[in-house]
Amino acid sequence: MKHSLMCSIALMVLTVCNAQAQDKDESTIKYTLSAGEEPKEKAWAQPASVSYTSSRGEKDSWAVDLVGKIEGQPFNSLPNTFFVSGKVLKNTQQSKELQNYGLDVGYSFDFDTAGDQSTSNTINTGAWYFFNDLSVGYSDKRVFADPKAVCTSDPLPPACLDQDETSLRAVIKFMPFHSKWENTFFVHPTTNEPEGAPVVYSFSPVISLFRDDIISSKVNSSGVRPDGTVSGVKLELGAAVSPRFTDYRATLRVSYQAITAFDRDPSRRALFERDSEFYKFSIDYDLGLRSFDERGGWVPSFGITYTKGDDPLLGRFDQDTSSVSFKVAYRGGK
Repeated sequence: MKHSLMCSIALMVLTVCNAQAQDKDESTIKYTLSAGEEPKEKAWAQPASVSYTSSRGEKDSWAVDLVGKIEGQPFNSLPNTFFVSGKVLKNTQQSKELQNYGLDVGYSFDFDTAGDQSTSNTINTGAWYFFNDLSVGYSDKRVFADPKAVCTSDPLPPACLDQDETSLRAVIKFMPFHSKWENTFFVHPTTNEPEGAPVVYSFSPVISLFRDDIISSKVNSSGVRPDGTVSGVKLELGAAVSPRFTDYRATLRVSYQAITAFDRDPSRRALFERDSEFYKFSIDYDLGLRSFDERGGWVPSFGITYTKGDDPLLGRFDQDTSSVSFKVAYRGGK
């Protein structure tokens, strides 16, 4: 008898803790859990997911996609933050299996053209905002054996074996933002019902510069041991929309990612194409609070997610998968 447990967990903001420092400044720590890590959490960010399948007489399988992040702001006189994040990306439920673990430490800093808003609680609608991350990380990636390989010889060819890669990675992320790129509803204080535009939306581009240096590896399916560095740029465009006729409960999320490597050591070219693209589409129906609700609380939902393309930084190759799952999000609110 086959049974499966599917649980998609999104925690955009788990909790915010404030403690008084000796000089009366505030110390702030924020915890975040999602399926991706960007300089600023937005409604288009995908929720984290965990799926486990157990079959009698067969090997158990997992599908995990999550990033946990802890941000610390020592004093409010210093608005910039330091962070530590860990990621787990594992999927043995599909023909193209993947596994990637990572740990990053970094520094976040923001700047804008809004000027002094210390006496205002509203955003400057004509200003530009820039959210940025600098990080250094450790990544452990596994490339699984090719299921189509002919594995009858002794010793087995490299294509029949799992290949592991360990690398150090430096990343600079930039996320420009304008208030016109985001519009949400408000909750009427008397009726407690959402009111707003026919469609609420959120959009942001994220630009990353990266340098990935392999420090440990095995011979890959091409008979080459990957070594050296890859440097390049990654562009991600993320958007989410929710229409009023669904009571702002249906949310469509779309993300497009393009990676261009402008410098690759020869031994890395087999598994790191110069250009690659990755798409992700999802539609979720919120059952409690809504994804665009700026108040804090739980957001349980049911959704469908489709992914397609390649992401060599995370070991995703020839992805073409669909999944249906229950999800739950928690947002700390403003």
